[in-house]
Amino acid sequence: MRKIKYSTKDVSTSVDGMTDSSEISDMFADKYDELYSSVPYDSNAMDAIARRINAGIDVFNSDCVITFSDVVDAVRV
Repeated sequence: MRKIKYSTKDVSTSVDGMTDSSEISDMFADKYDELYSSVPYDSNAMDAIARRINAGIDVFNSDCVITFSDVVDAVRV
């Protein structure tokens, strides 16, 4: 595949029938809000996770080293 020099990229002037950039950005914001709030969660479990994270922050200092496996282990919890 070769790159075409000096090509311009066209930007769509209409998204789902909307042509105003503010309307288009609002539509995308609404869709993302709907997407990210569509998954139910247990607020008690989320509070417990936040407490564990904050408790770990209290003992963090400049000598701490976090490895990739530490991150993987934390995500699996």
